[in-house]
Amino acid sequence: MQTNKNINQIMNALDGAQPAEAPPFFYTRLQAKMQQQLAYQPPVWVRFITRPAFIIAMLLLFVTANGIVIGQLINSGSSQTTSTTPMQSFATEYNLGVSSILETK
Repeated sequence: MQTNKNINQIMNALDGAQPAEAPPFFYTRLQAKMQQQLAYQPPVWVRFITRPAFIIAMLLLFVTANGIVIGQLINSGSSQTTSTTPMQSFATEYNLGVSSILETK
């Protein structure tokens, strides 16, 4: 019984509602703004760099360049046979002795 009453209240809630009205000349102003946006053309360079072919070509170029750089780093890393700790390489970089780093504590 209670649910029927709630359903009837919900169904009758919009009985007094009136349709919304737009301000005068709203449609005319909206059409003018839409025509203005259609008339705008972005610069040529913007249209060129946003083409999918250009974007795909740039992505392939970057991936290829990264692959070459990573391949060179791997090859140069495997040819080095010296094994130094990060502390030793830091010390030699700044002309410090390893003992001077340990004594600063």
